[in-house]
Amino acid sequence: MKAVSLPISHMIPVIKSLERKAASTSTSESMTTTDQLRGNGYDSGSNTDDFVLRGIPEPQNSASPHELSLTVTPIDPCKPVPVIPNPVDPPITPPSHSFPADSVPDEQTAFPDGIILNEVFPAPEGSDDELEFIEVANTGSDDADIGGWSLTDTKTTFTIPAGTAVESEQALAFFRPDTKITLNNTGDVVYLMNPNGEIANGVEYGKAENDLSFSFFPDGGWKWTVASPNEENVLPDNEVNQVGEPGEPSGNTAVTIAQARTAEKGTEVLLNGIVIAGSDILGSKTFYLQDDTAGIKVVATKEALPQLEAGDVISLSGTVSTELGQPKINVADVGTIVVTSTQEVLPHEIAIPDIADYPNQLVVVHGKVESIERSTIVIADEQGASVEAYIKRTTGISKPSWQAGDTVSVAGIVDITDSGARILPRFPEDLTLAAVLGESTDEQQSISFATTADDRRIRWYLLGGVGLAAAAALVVWERYRHRQPIVESQPEASHLIR
Repeated sequence: MKAVSLPISHMIPVIKSLERKAASTSTSESMTTTDQLRGNGYDSGSNTDDFVLRGIPEPQNSASPHELSLTVTPIDPCKPVPVIPNPVDPPITPPSHSFPADSVPDEQTAFPDGIILNEVFPAPEGSDDELEFIEVANTGSDDADIGGWSLTDTKTTFTIPAGTAVESEQALAFFRPDTKITLNNTGDVVYLMNPNGEIANGVEYGKAENDLSFSFFPDGGWKWTVASPNEENVLPDNEVNQVGEPGEPSGNTAVTIAQARTAEKGTEVLLNGIVIAGSDILGSKTFYLQDDTAGIKVVATKEALPQLEAGDVISLSGTVSTELGQPKINVADVGTIVVTSTQEVLPHEIAIPDIADYPNQLVVVHGKVESIERSTIVIADEQGASVEAYIKRTTGISKPSWQAGDTVSVAGIVDITDSGARILPRFPEDLTLAAVLGESTDEQQSISFATTADDRRIRWYLLGGVGLAAAAALVVWERYRHRQPIVESQPEASHLIR
C-alpha cells in the first residue's frame, strides 16, 4: 500500500517558466494553492498582466483540467477495519429528453461506487499540523483502487498516490503532513473528487468541537464524536451532537440536476455541470448550470460570483430553494464553486411548442418574427405556435433591426414565468437573421453560438474592424464627391483669374 515518489529535483530540471494565470489576482504561489483547480484561462489582452513566473513548469492551457501537484508525500500503511455502508438515496427518474448527440460530454471513465468521505478531524488536542486527518471509506462490495482520486478544501488539493487500495467496507485516513490540507477550526468544506475532477462526495462543517471529529453514520448522518482514524466510527454513550450541531453539513453525495430540481427546499446538494450562461449575464450574482439531465438557475446569496463563462465545467455545493415556483440553487460560499475544465456547449434544437419541457436549459428555436417591441421579440412557427424572446438589460444586447416576417433563429435560456415559457438570449450571437440579404430564404446563414469570452472578443474585434473599414470608405467617398464640382469648374475659374 505504501507509495514511493521521487523528489522534484529528480523529475525536472531547475528552471523557471512563464505560465498564464487562472485569474487576475493569481501569483506564483496561488497557482499551486488557491488557484490550483482553476486552469489557465485568464486573458486581459496584456501579456504583462496575464502571465506569472513559475518555479516549477506545469504545461497548461485554457482548456486544461485542474492542475495536479507534482509532489505527493507517501502515506504509511494502515490497518483497515470495517465501516458501515453508506445509505443509498431512493432513485429519482430524470426527464426523458437529453443533450443533442453533438453536445453530449465525452464518455467518462467508470469509477468504483461507494467511495465516500467518512471522517474529518479539524481540532485535535495536540498539534494540528501532525494530527488533523481526513478519512475515506469504501462502502462497496469490492476492493477499490483510489489512486488518482483527490481531497480538497478548495484551497489545497491532495492527490491520492497511484496504487492506493481500500478493501471492501474498510477506511483509510490521510493525515495533514501528507495532504498539506489545513482544516479550519471555525468551519470548512472538504470534497472528495474522482480522477475526472468531479465531486463524488463532500461535507461542510461549522465551528469544530475541541478534540472531536466530524464523522458519518448511515443511520444519523454527520455527527461530532470521538476521533477514530482507520477505525469504525463509534458514538460515545453520551452522544455529543446531532447532525448540524454546531455546524450543519451539506449533502455529501453528488446528485444530478434533475434530482436537485425535485428535491425538497432546503436540501443541500453537490452538483457537477457545465455553465450555459455565465456570471451576472442574466441577473446579479446569477448563472445557469446544465448537465445531461436538466438545467437550473444558481444564485450566490452573499458574495459576488467568480468569473464564470459559458462552457466552464464546474462543481459546486449549494442549497435547493425556489423562486416564483421554480427550483434554484443558492450558494452561500462561492469558494465551493470549482472550475475543473472547459468544453463547447451547444443548444437543444427544439420546436417552439416543446419549449416548456426544457426549463433553465440552453435551446434554439427557428421561426418568423411576429412582432418586435423594445426588449421583446415574438417568434412564430409555420403552425402558429409562438414564443417570446426577452432581452435583459444586463446582457448589453441591442434591439435587432428585424422586421415582421423575417426568418430568424433565437437561442438562450428557457425561463418559466407565470405567463408561460420564454427565451432569454445571452449574447448578440444568440439572435440570428436566417436569410442572407439579396438571396432566397432557402440559403441560410450558418448559426454560431459563442461559448467563451475569447470567442466573443474575437467576434467583436472582427465586427469593429469591418465597421472601421466601412467608415473610412465613407469618408473617402464624401471627399471625392465634394471635389467633383470644383474640378469641373476649374476652366471657368482660371479664365476669371486672367
